[in-house]
Amino acid sequence: MQELVYCDYEVRGIIVKKFPDMIITDASDYVHEDRFEVKSDTVTEDEFYPFAIDEGFALCCFGFQLMTMQKEHHDKLDRWVSLSSLRIERKT
Repeated sequence: MQELVYCDYEVRGIIVKKFPDMIITDASDYVHEDRFEVKSDTVTEDEFYPFAIDEGFALCCFGFQLMTMQKEHHDKLDRWVSLSSLRIERKT
């Protein structure tokens, strides 16, 4: 899995604590100061995104944001929310 995260270094520390083998690379530039890339061959999306939801930084993840806008990914998003500790009741 690979993701671009637009958050400060505090979030980077939270990620490293949970996934110490994750490769984290600074992706900041003169426009985006607090941006880094996370990459892993062993951590899956089903592990990372529920964790990001629980820790409150999922919407800082560029790929996650894109998936929220694409209807074909909504089943994945529902799965990640169900794997997290977040509980949402949908109105029917």
